[in-house]
Amino acid sequence: MAKFKNEAELAKAAAKLLVADGWDCYFEVCRDGYGNIADIVAVRGPYTAIIETKMSLSMTLMAQCHDWVRQGAANFVVAAVPAKTRNPRRPFEPSVSKGRAFALRVAEDYGFGVWQVPFEEPRWGHKNMRDMGMTNFHRFKKSSSIKIFLKEEMKTQAMPGTSAGGYVTPFTLTCDRVRSMLRESGGEAVVSDVIRKIEHHYAGNKSARGSLVSLAKSDLIPGIGIKGSGRETKFFLKEE
Repeated sequence: MAKFKNEAELAKAAAKLLVADGWDCYFEVCRDGYGNIADIVAVRGPYTAIIETKMSLSMTLMAQCHDWVRQGAANFVVAAVPAKTRNPRRPFEPSVSKGRAFALRVAEDYGFGVWQVPFEEPRWGHKNMRDMGMTNFHRFKKSSSIKIFLKEEMKTQAMPGTSAGGYVTPFTLTCDRVRSMLRESGGEAVVSDVIRKIEHHYAGNKSARGSLVSLAKSDLIPGIGIKGSGRETKFFLKEE
């Protein structure tokens, strides 16, 4: 039976099966801009699932999943690992090994499921959500849901396990909007005008100005420079 070479391949296979089953997938989702990062968040109708993809069913992975359960962030929390089975014709059946069987029982006790992802897509598809480890349903408050942090940009960013790009946070979205505004303004614009016109994640325009100007002066915002002073302080696009 063929095997996944790395976590990126595993995540891609999991996402493909989820999409085929009607789920929208978001990658590398940061819950609040500063906390844990979910490898995949899948949404289908009223249901939300967090899928953590790793090459082995380790204690670290199980602790990570349990933490999502404890936070009440989604209806389902799933640890997705490569299928480990002695029968390649039935890749969704749990391995008969004692270690894997015990891990499955522990996962069940702690409120999350285990999805043994097949290397090759089964011809018959999925029987139901249980095939993907969605065995423990959780109700959660809207304020604690990871769903409220989802952005369209998260559907197209790099897969978990790759080194391409970072993950989308409220800060990176703000920086993207600043760069977009500067491109529309011919490459530079007065800071106060930019802040007033864009949507940002700061509490107010004053705090946004102070923080972004300070970061730009320290060369911590990719592609954005700062010049001038006082009311004439401007952002400008750096040459790539």
